[in-house]
Amino acid sequence: MTAKAALFITVLLVWQPLYGQPGASFLRLGVNEGLSQNSVREIFQDRQGFIWIGTGDGLNRYDGIQIKKYRQSFRDKSSRRFPGKILNGRIHEDAAGDLWMIVDGKLVKMNVATETFTIIRPIGGDLEHVIIGMEGNHVYVMNAAGVDVVNIADRSVEQIHQPDVIGFYQPTKNESFLLFRKGNSIFRLDPKTKVSRQVLTTGPDSLYAAAVSKSSVLITTGNKVNEYLLPSGKLATSYLVPETLRNKDLSPFLKAPNGDIIATVPGNGIVRVDSIKATFHHYRNIENDPFSLSSNLIYTAIIDHTDNMWLGTEGGGISRLSLRERLFEGFPDVIRTKSESSFMMVKSIYHDEGKIYVGTYGKGLFIIDRETMAHRVTFDPAHRTDAGFGGVFFIRKDDRGRVWMNSGEEIGVADPGKGIFIISAHIPYIRKGKRHNIPQCFAQIGQGRYIVGTVQSTYLVEEKNNQLKLTDLGLVNDQLEGDVQTIFVRHKGDLVIGKGEGEGFIVVRLTKEDEPVIIEKGLQGLAVKYIYRDKLRNAWWYATNLGIIIRKDDGAKEILIDEESGLSNDFIYSIIPEDDHVFWVSTNKGINRILFEKDGSLKVRAIEQYATQHGLQSNEFNTGGYFKDSNLIFFGGVTGINWFDHRKFVKRSFTARSYITDLLINDKPLDVDSAANFLENVRLNYKENNLQIKFATLDYTNPSVNQYLYRLTGYDKTWVRAGSNPDARYSRLPHGNYRFEIISSNSEGVWTAPFSLLSITISPPFWLTWWFRIIAAFTAASLIFFLSRFYLKRKMEKQMRIIEQQLAVNNERLRISRDMHDELGTGLSKIALLSEVGKNDKMPGKNDRIINEISDTSRKLADKMGEIIWTLNPRNDTLSNLAAYLKEYIYETTESLPVEVRFHFPDSLPDLSLGHMIRQQLMLVTKEALNNALKHSGASLIDFYLTIEDESIVFSVKDNGSGFDAGKTDQQVNGKKNGLLNMRSRMASVGGHYALETKEGIGTQVRYGITI
Repeated sequence: MTAKAALFITVLLVWQPLYGQPGASFLRLGVNEGLSQNSVREIFQDRQGFIWIGTGDGLNRYDGIQIKKYRQSFRDKSSRRFPGKILNGRIHEDAAGDLWMIVDGKLVKMNVATETFTIIRPIGGDLEHVIIGMEGNHVYVMNAAGVDVVNIADRSVEQIHQPDVIGFYQPTKNESFLLFRKGNSIFRLDPKTKVSRQVLTTGPDSLYAAAVSKSSVLITTGNKVNEYLLPSGKLATSYLVPETLRNKDLSPFLKAPNGDIIATVPGNGIVRVDSIKATFHHYRNIENDPFSLSSNLIYTAIIDHTDNMWLGTEGGGISRLSLRERLFEGFPDVIRTKSESSFMMVKSIYHDEGKIYVGTYGKGLFIIDRETMAHRVTFDPAHRTDAGFGGVFFIRKDDRGRVWMNSGEEIGVADPGKGIFIISAHIPYIRKGKRHNIPQCFAQIGQGRYIVGTVQSTYLVEEKNNQLKLTDLGLVNDQLEGDVQTIFVRHKGDLVIGKGEGEGFIVVRLTKEDEPVIIEKGLQGLAVKYIYRDKLRNAWWYATNLGIIIRKDDGAKEILIDEESGLSNDFIYSIIPEDDHVFWVSTNKGINRILFEKDGSLKVRAIEQYATQHGLQSNEFNTGGYFKDSNLIFFGGVTGINWFDHRKFVKRSFTARSYITDLLINDKPLDVDSAANFLENVRLNYKENNLQIKFATLDYTNPSVNQYLYRLTGYDKTWVRAGSNPDARYSRLPHGNYRFEIISSNSEGVWTAPFSLLSITISPPFWLTWWFRIIAAFTAASLIFFLSRFYLKRKMEKQMRIIEQQLAVNNERLRISRDMHDELGTGLSKIALLSEVGKNDKMPGKNDRIINEISDTSRKLADKMGEIIWTLNPRNDTLSNLAAYLKEYIYETTESLPVEVRFHFPDSLPDLSLGHMIRQQLMLVTKEALNNALKHSGASLIDFYLTIEDESIVFSVKDNGSGFDAGKTDQQVNGKKNGLLNMRSRMASVGGHYALETKEGIGTQVRYGITI
């Protein structure tokens, strides 16, 4: 089949809508998109907006982005698994938002919030069992024999034997009826009282099929589709079925919100009855057409909240069709041909009386009926007898209403319908040796005077006596040569010419002799594709390859609107005003709608972007491909044209809700008992700080073009643009409180207000909690207090030691002073006194005695001085030095006396430092004990012991003398103080111990020492 033949058949189908599929482009959803099975038995939209899909292999939930499957598991029999395989019939939602369904012959309730399933009871194993309604605690299940009423409370079943039940009707909250057909009439049955009465009758017309649709009954007869209102039973609308659909067993299914009626044709697709035009549109599967119905066997149909029709099929998955009026109309059919590159590269557009004239690059002039889409081609280059170029680059009307256009290098007044020129002239195709000198733009500058811009120059066209005269102005002034893209005529007749190839624009004034004079140049280095005069703001707008440049007449700074300002692309082809404050621009990446503040300033309020996802023929548009006719705006691109009524873009609203669809913490699903879309608050510990949040806006018209902005307040400073990928990721979030918010737009580019989806709290580690900080502060304060106290105590102890040392030194000085005074002073005084006596005494014998006594006293003084020096010398502080000193002292003292002295010392002594105070006291006690033994005991044997016992140093002086009564030690003997008390006090002063053992006639032993 040739392309022309295929196009002809398409036109026939458009002209016969009863049999064709005008503008119907179904989108499919099946196993390849993630559905569990292509046999779809039920489709249901819950109150949140999620689509639930029952198949022969479990339940699916669709959010427009991803499909979540609930399937049976052999291993897992928990309530979180789907309790069977096949979902029979319809899904119903109760007042709590839970879903009710029949699965493998069992009545099942799904708690949507916890995603758990509960089997209520068996209800029948065949596919004829269908839930038709719910009231309070009762579920109504229709079957071939009638209706089973299941009491949810006690799980009992009451059977109502009433054949031919067509549905469930609930006029009020506390009132419900079963509707059944009988003959040509519809009756209602009260399931409580079992009383029935007739609601309506079709009269002589045979009732073929009926369905309940909220507050009406839809009925098909042999040749009509009727709607009867409930409860009155009055006929509301009636549509005559066309001959082509009669005897097709047409069965009504539901009524769309816009009033259209959807009916099935068993095994042969579906029919939509247009309630406004009263036309029937039959949708069927067409082989090798991916935009037709996916299967002709329809199980179920619904209309969602955003006017999309969903059809569940056998083997074809789901087919979805938007019932909304398109924002953008297109030719060729936008969805079906958007992948066909360069089908018709549009270079010019004109619209008049419902006809669209589209000039193409090399396929002639298309004339399209805007209503029927029927088209034909004139000025087809294939019909040219020469080999010239056949592009149509401009179509315009002059002040006399005549159409001016070009076909290749030929320009003139034409009859587009007939494909002929009435008056024409040829612009040289070859100019100055260069080919392709094709006309590109056209402007009228006066009566019978026109300007034509070509790829190489600028021409003045004068019409006289039905003939056209051409003047090449580029030959007069070479600045009018070059690639002329657009021409704007100022009110005084001056020409503003935009040029390509980086030549900017020039302003030209023609003299009376038609000589061109350049009076202004600008934007050199840029290509100027379009020029617009903004009268409100007294400014010139230039569409360039680097954005829109606006120059005000007062010489103020230029204003640039480009991608950084919010445009989809910097390469601008045209600027079309909707009004003084809203402008449409075509680019190399879709079309944009620029909204300015209404105060007359050039402050941009918003920029809306539209691309192929929104129904455009292509993202790339063309120079010259634009036109405005009243409220209609036309744009042409590389594969066709789009047009729209700009009033559709005013006061649009978008009410679809958005939800969290998945929440992953550290790359794992959040372990909670609630589904993600029911979460409002989440509390995490400080280690759970890597988040992935998936979300969706439940508008299914064209989910792939829904746009998203999101932010995590408390972390994000600005909105994050997610495009059409609603997936937010955050890594290593610090502890704190956050709120996840989104803004979304639907397929029409309408944005919602900011919406908060989830509050998140990440708890701090315990060392950053308030209670830990209080404890830590208290602990630190206590530590500081005790450390300070310890420091002060140590400092005071150190100072006390210093003071004690000073006192000890002072005491030692006092002792030394006292000893020297007592011992040395007394001896020296004695020596001085004896010397004086010796000098005055003349008796020789007595002088010898005095000299001897002086000598003895001097020796004692020397010994005492040595004892003091030995005591003060720190090198003598060891135990061994003390032992040696005492042994030597005892030996020297007893050497000339008739007393035997025995020493009992260990072979080796530990290297112990005693300190001079301890050493002195031990020495003095030893001397006292030895002196008492020699002076008072009359002993012949003295034993001197030094032992180490239990960490103590023990000295002992034992004699075999006369002993004495220990009870008299505190008494004075011969008027002198007993020295025994003095020994006890000496040992006590250094923390030592002292013991005395004595008895008259046995001897005495003195034990003393210190603890090591």
